[in-house]
Amino acid sequence: MMRRAHWFLVAMASLCALTASCGKKSGTQGTTIRFWQFWDMAVVTPIITEFEKQNPGVHVEVEQLTWATGLEKIQAALASGTQPDVCELGSTWLPRFSYEGVLEDLTPVYEAERDSFLMWDSALYKDHVYGLPWVQGSRVLFLNRDLFQKAGLDPDHPPDTWDDLLEASKKISALGNGVYGVIRKSRKAAK
Repeated sequence: MMRRAHWFLVAMASLCALTASCGKKSGTQGTTIRFWQFWDMAVVTPIITEFEKQNPGVHVEVEQLTWATGLEKIQAALASGTQPDVCELGSTWLPRFSYEGVLEDLTPVYEAERDSFLMWDSALYKDHVYGLPWVQGSRVLFLNRDLFQKAGLDPDHPPDTWDDLLEASKKISALGNGVYGVIRKSRKAAK
């Protein structure tokens, strides 16, 4: 959660610094940033609260999109000029929007933050950065049936919990010879 919060804070601050039109001034009330995103509000609200606390006078107006209709809503907003200041995009959408020229070039943010975070490739288009990778995840976990069997595990009954996955990983790693239950790249190796 803290990593996601940090990303959001970096994204908001960086985008507002780069984009003169970020947010709308409301007299003495400060600046409002329109943010469209796909997460449950229970996840996003604490992050927004922390951002507003660190940035007095800035209010974030959040709209939760759905994966079923979000792309169409974003396209309609772009066509009508009513797009939000900050928007979460599916990683497969970024190249298309970058090609269409509707995204801010965030290469200066990348230059300042590149050593602090991973997964920048998902935000690149023609050697420019057009997004900040906020959340990277995998919705599928694959298992190697042969390794499961060699470790004395039943591949027809994969782990059901994180604890089960950890135990299975330990048993597979115990096989040795450069075999690991779960592979994790270090930050240095990923650079």
